[in-house]
Amino acid sequence: MMKHISHAAAVERVRTYFEPYPDKDILSLEEIYVAAGRDLSKPIQNKNWIGNKLTDLKHYQLAEPIYVQGTRKTLDKVQLTQEGKKALGRIPGDDSNEPRIGAVSLESIARNIKEFEKQNPSIELDLNVKVRKEANAIQEK
Repeated sequence: MMKHISHAAAVERVRTYFEPYPDKDILSLEEIYVAAGRDLSKPIQNKNWIGNKLTDLKHYQLAEPIYVQGTRKTLDKVQLTQEGKKALGRIPGDDSNEPRIGAVSLESIARNIKEFEKQNPSIELDLNVKVRKEANAIQEK
């Protein structure tokens, strides 16, 4: 039986691949290799590497492969699923007015804190959110 990485690790993996391309939900393999810092001159190693990484992403339904059908079915691209979009904060939650910074939202931070507390029952985190009075001054700089 194959052991998968944690859901949080799989989300971080998806974030590594897709955050450099915030307007794209489908990435070519080359775009993923670049985002992951892979050596593009090693196509066979990269093909094996992406196949292994996709196993966990498919397991958690965060991304799915897109194949090109020729004489053989060949992996061509990787597409974010609805779960993947939610995990990256690309699909707003119930509150569409929720303050967001890039792909990080207060909701995603709260989810991560809950997950952390489940994994570490001896630790309790307390999240306080305040709007900075000097926010306008920071933006003007």
